[in-house]
Amino acid sequence: MMLMGGGGLLGGFASGWIMHALGVRRTMLLCFSVCFVMAFLLFKGNHSFSGIAYPETAVLAFFFGISQGALSAYIPELFPPAIRAAATGFCFNLGRLFTGTAVFFVGALVTALGGYGNAIFIFSFIFLIGLATTYYSQHGTHRLGQRPSGYSGADGV
Repeated sequence: MMLMGGGGLLGGFASGWIMHALGVRRTMLLCFSVCFVMAFLLFKGNHSFSGIAYPETAVLAFFFGISQGALSAYIPELFPPAIRAAATGFCFNLGRLFTGTAVFFVGALVTALGGYGNAIFIFSFIFLIGLATTYYSQHGTHRLGQRPSGYSGADGV
């Protein structure tokens, strides 16, 4: 738990610098890719607990933390300024609703899929959905701190 929390915090702190260096879209693509690969290694590559699970957990948590920081910059870009705050809040809280609901089905999935690792790995496919959506999106192609082309911000520019 400490690795998950610490890695997530460090990733969140580093997300601004990484988005500034790579751009928002590339950061999201990197994070979704690494998170899916690390989830595969952690939940499908380890059939019994070993010491390698610690660095795998830390790397997964770090890149998941980066993705959460990047989503805070990426999601608002998807909406016009008039509804940006409400739409961003809706998106973040809709994810919480799905997560809260999914908790009730994890036990059934563990039984049906033959183990905890299999059940948790199923949830990691959301990273592939995010990867595909981000890849085909036209948003977030600029670097952090720069305005996208055609930007109409609150100042009307």
